[in-house]
Amino acid sequence: MPQPDPAAVDSVTPSPHPALRADLLTSGEVKPAKDGGVKAAKEQFFYGGQAVIEGVMMRGKSHYAVAIRLPTTKEIVVDRGELKAPIYTNPAWKLPFIRGLALIGEQLHLGMKSLIWSANMNAGAHDVQIGKREITGSVAVAGVFALALFIGLPLLLASVAVHRSGSFAFVLVEGLIRVGLVLGYLAAISLLPDVRRVFQYHGAEHKTINAFESNWALDVPSVRRASTLHPRCGTGFLLVVFDPLHGTASLQPHRSDRPPAGARNAEVHHA
Repeated sequence: MPQPDPAAVDSVTPSPHPALRADLLTSGEVKPAKDGGVKAAKEQFFYGGQAVIEGVMMRGKSHYAVAIRLPTTKEIVVDRGELKAPIYTNPAWKLPFIRGLALIGEQLHLGMKSLIWSANMNAGAHDVQIGKREITGSVAVAGVFALALFIGLPLLLASVAVHRSGSFAFVLVEGLIRVGLVLGYLAAISLLPDVRRVFQYHGAEHKTINAFESNWALDVPSVRRASTLHPRCGTGFLLVVFDPLHGTASLQPHRSDRPPAGARNAEVHHA
């Protein structure tokens, strides 16, 4: 992951734009700390977020905020709101198994909402507005492309290289091809300036949340010294999950009454 540049770090920290810091304090998410920073509430809570176009979104226990830098004036603008989805208010949605699927759905919704807002704020400088239909269509096309590239193509290439479906060699080759495609794809798109900029904000988001959860002062010097690595990173989770699934399957003996590797793979990814 590319290191965030100072401009990216500066644009997502509340120090140069007090509104975001004030919103965190007044919403009850945090309280002032003795060292001048912010301190989390007594109950342990893990914050989330994502990179958007020229900025980041951060999600707390009851509120979220998106901060972006406008391309023309370089001004930092903030959009904030209350989390009202049932997963945050109804205990039934926090039961095991249910809460995982519900959280994924809510994160996709909140992430899409934040992305559309950041896209429209950036496009507004050119008198262009991007609607939900356009964004949804782009995501749908990207999803089909991802399924074909990262699931269909590895299965096809592995079946050509190894004729015995479900064998240790087949699963190993399929997994190596898939991981190679993911890493190669990330490396290739990082060469595009706009995508590289989003990656930089991704690192800046990790730094900001790490500093925030460490009770450091939310200013540029504190955020700069925080790590870009984050244990709850969704991208890192995908890379970790890809091959352990195949490694586990490769240890299981092949039986003729079991469905082919492609069917098992589809079931795993569908779950």
